[in-house]
Amino acid sequence: MNDVLRNIKVIRKLKNLSQTQMAERLGIVVSGYGKIENGKIGLSIERLQKIAEVFEMSVDEVMKFSETEFLVKQLNKSAGETKRIEEKSEPIASKGNVTLNLFESFQNNVRDFLLPVFEVYDVILDPLYEKEKKIKDTGVLKAKLKTKFTKNYIVARQISKGILDDETVDYIISNFLKRATKN
Repeated sequence: MNDVLRNIKVIRKLKNLSQTQMAERLGIVVSGYGKIENGKIGLSIERLQKIAEVFEMSVDEVMKFSETEFLVKQLNKSAGETKRIEEKSEPIASKGNVTLNLFESFQNNVRDFLLPVFEVYDVILDPLYEKEKKIKDTGVLKAKLKTKFTKNYIVARQISKGILDDETVDYIISNFLKRATKN
């Protein structure tokens, strides 16, 4: 059941939905939804069906959710949108002035794609950070987070498949720490 709850949280974040929005769509109070997502209240099959409907997915898809497959679909969708934008954009050089329509569109697509990717990793990093945030030495904190992060089943699988490399893991952890220490 923990995998299903993790899937629900990851899918919600990937779909850019807040707990408040989920609660409203399910017709329950926000604290009730939070308790469902955190496993403090049991998840009935009826509630799981409603959650799947909100996500526009089947119950089976929610239960067997793979963020890698989801992100690949998002990337393909983003690439398709970029191609359509490219076909409609003005040329890069026009009458001596450089137009950045294509570049700006590409940048926005990449940013829109990467934001949910980082939110997926935040779901993994948040609990690790909560346990280790007492460490004041940033280098030691980064090393500890990196060790635990790369041992996470999802992350380890992505590393083994070549989806993540050492440099990308460092980048993810550094950006997470920048955001986490601002709060």
